[in-house]
Amino acid sequence: MLSVKRSLSKWIYIFDELTEKGIDSFHVSKEYKSYKIFLEVFKKSKINKVNTNIYTKCYSPNFDEKIYDEKKLNSLIDCYLKDLNIDKINMQWMWRGNLNNERLRCKTFMQSFDILDSSFLNLKKKKVNEIYCFPYTIEFAKLVHKIENIEGLSIYFNPNETSYKNFLGKKNLGIRPLCSGKIPYKYDFEDLINFSLNEKKITKVMISINKIKNFKKLYNYLNV
Repeated sequence: MLSVKRSLSKWIYIFDELTEKGIDSFHVSKEYKSYKIFLEVFKKSKINKVNTNIYTKCYSPNFDEKIYDEKKLNSLIDCYLKDLNIDKINMQWMWRGNLNNERLRCKTFMQSFDILDSSFLNLKKKKVNEIYCFPYTIEFAKLVHKIENIEGLSIYFNPNETSYKNFLGKKNLGIRPLCSGKIPYKYDFEDLINFSLNEKKITKVMISINKIKNFKKLYNYLNV
């Protein structure tokens, strides 16, 4: 959003148009510079606060931490709920830890299965609808499905990035469908969106847009 210079009123208009055309989900993160702008748009737009799905980037442990901390994760979720003034969120959860030591990261994760499953079950009773894991690596992705209360993966999925295809859960989020601008030859906007949607196990696609021309392409796609 920040890379496209528009007034708040213009952003509100754009989001109103998107929701009227059927967009029912948005992905947000306190780590994004656009977060504060989105909060203003969300508050003042016509977006249905009850029926709209908000997917938030959450983590525990973080990069400088070794173990899962339920209190810290709850605190982060509470911040989102307060900022957005909603009752429940969907979570794109990440076990970060030390990404330079994947063996240790996976081992510590496996040792926490029971704690995580119980913790996520409690979250779903009160604050969270669905939980998807952004795994960072294939080795980690192979382990995620052992936790019952995780719906599936949140992964980059496009013609350039298909390495997680054989490790998808029953429900998964496809992110970065537009290939971060590195679009393969012969693919247009519609082809890229359909590439993800045509994968049966990708149940929702999150589109990152930073060019007005792509907003227009999205409008045209939704009008088909």
